[in-house]
Amino acid sequence: MTAGCFFGGDVFDNLHDASTFMIDKRLRDCELEIQDTILLAKLSAADLISQQAKYQGNCLIKLYNMATRQSQKTKKEIQESVIRGIVLAELIKYLYIDGSRSGTDIVPIFKLADLANLYSKRLEVLEVVMEGMIKTTHMKNWILAAIADLQAHKQGRDVRIIFSEDVGEALK
Repeated sequence: MTAGCFFGGDVFDNLHDASTFMIDKRLRDCELEIQDTILLAKLSAADLISQQAKYQGNCLIKLYNMATRQSQKTKKEIQESVIRGIVLAELIKYLYIDGSRSGTDIVPIFKLADLANLYSKRLEVLEVVMEGMIKTTHMKNWILAAIADLQAHKQGRDVRIIFSEDVGEALK
């Protein structure tokens, strides 16, 4: 029987079953190092054993090697990376809270530029130095990976983020 590799989605022979929690733990540690949003979305569903994940040995080794190369960061870089993740989580929480209509007829629509501005201001408050501008495309992908029922719509130069259920209401 052939199935898709958890890492690549392609069909391979000789797949291994994810059968221990050590693989799951190590994979989650690697994900923290490489910050792969697609892998993050897959891992957020459940542990590898529950997902009955299958993988090819070469794919797993490749991921481990990428994480090892990334892990050669300074302590300050690691702290800043953790803070960036926390600030992103705060931003996603903000979207959930402001995104809920709470019985009002107002449809919440968020401009990606405004969200990037909130993110950078929060990092400034926490004294994390920004090198250059925030890559809003990456931010959009992080947000959409974290909240499945959000959609991004381009309007001229702006990108607007809205909950899927509110798109029809917003078009009215």
